[in-house]
Amino acid sequence: MFSQESNIEVPKIVIKLPINETLHLNIGSIKFMEVLEDSRCPKDITCIWDGRAKVRIAIQENNKESYQKKIIFGELLEGETTNSVLFSTKNHLIYAIDLYPLPSSKVDQERGPFELLVHIEKK
Repeated sequence: MFSQESNIEVPKIVIKLPINETLHLNIGSIKFMEVLEDSRCPKDITCIWDGRAKVRIAIQENNKESYQKKIIFGELLEGETTNSVLFSTKNHLIYAIDLYPLPSSKVDQERGPFELLVHIEKK
């Protein structure tokens, strides 16, 4: 018998967090406050520049003062850094994966409310 060597990517389980909603966890909470910018390339067009989206979230870790954070998805401008980690604990890493829905070029297609995709990973 031959063994097959293949890299199988395990799918990530995400939580959809609608805009203006709060995700309550036993280690804290995350509120998706607003979309500050969305210049991402529409899903049905090929663009030279992929664009980007920037969101503001509020984070409340247990027993700590709450704070706000901006997350950028896509292209970075000079001087910006990417950091999708929302917060980290001894046992968990919580980070933002993406912002949905993507823009569309179709004028008559109504865009649904924004959702932030969040992933919780055990360390």
